[in-house]
Amino acid sequence: MSGPPKAVKEVSYAIVTYNGGSYVDFGRELSAQLRYYQRQMDGWQHIMTGEGEVMLEAPDGMQVTLNSFKKLAADVAGKVDKSELDAKADKSALDKKAEQTALETKADKSALGNYIAKTGGSLTGTLHFNGKGKSGGEQRSASLQYNPYAGGNMRTEFYSTDIINDHFEHRLILAKSNDLKWFVFKDDGSAYAMQGHWQNNSDRRIKSDIEKIENGLEKVETLTGYTYVLAEHRQAGVMADELEKVLPEAVGNSGDYHESDGTVVKNVKSVAYGSITALLIEAIKDLSAKVKAQQAEIDALKASMPVAQDATE
Repeated sequence: MSGPPKAVKEVSYAIVTYNGGSYVDFGRELSAQLRYYQRQMDGWQHIMTGEGEVMLEAPDGMQVTLNSFKKLAADVAGKVDKSELDAKADKSALDKKAEQTALETKADKSALGNYIAKTGGSLTGTLHFNGKGKSGGEQRSASLQYNPYAGGNMRTEFYSTDIINDHFEHRLILAKSNDLKWFVFKDDGSAYAMQGHWQNNSDRRIKSDIEKIENGLEKVETLTGYTYVLAEHRQAGVMADELEKVLPEAVGNSGDYHESDGTVVKNVKSVAYGSITALLIEAIKDLSAKVKAQQAEIDALKASMPVAQDATE
């Protein structure tokens, strides 16, 4: 081996090896290598704790510019709102979004799995049920059902039905097993209790200030029965304005009435037709008393008349 032994640097990032020779050469080489390591350590420290950009020099002399961790964090924060990331990463928020998406896309109930609310809650907006099904001459909109007992035989159902080429109606059904009670509300404003009757409470025990209707017949004689067109339908009834003069208890105020042409009639009077029955009862009783009195007079007159003699006598 020619020449004195010396300290050499095998490759980039290698440690200094000593093959013997001059301690001066070894010290010089070791000092240079340690300075390089120190610069690297200072550079990495600036990357971890400093701000802005940091320049490092590779063993081959190439200079590399890197961003410090603080600068990287600042750049990211300037482009993305952390609160938005937290909200998007929150599992509960994702679950709610998945439930909403499933509902909006009309997903099957079973597809929602645990996303169906089981412990209650509140709905702040309007809940829409979309979809239609046909049966015979009917086109039925999606229904809303309430079952008070899981797996039970009782339910309340509400849905809309288009009776094709006839009318549109809403149906309320109270069901217990196969016993169904239907309440129908038609688009002309009429309502029906299909298997029963509309009834009002009328127990004497819950009433006060009870007074008998006087002069029932006289009051009825001031009224007139009419036929007329209301809401584009021919109907029969009385005028609330006339009834109010003799039986104000049977007249109410239903608020503003909107005509089909947009005209608004303020404070429209309404009639409780069931209440008219009380007036009619007293009118009939008055009429009956008058008839009985007249019959009594007739009987008395007959009794006072002499018996007719047979003309042949």
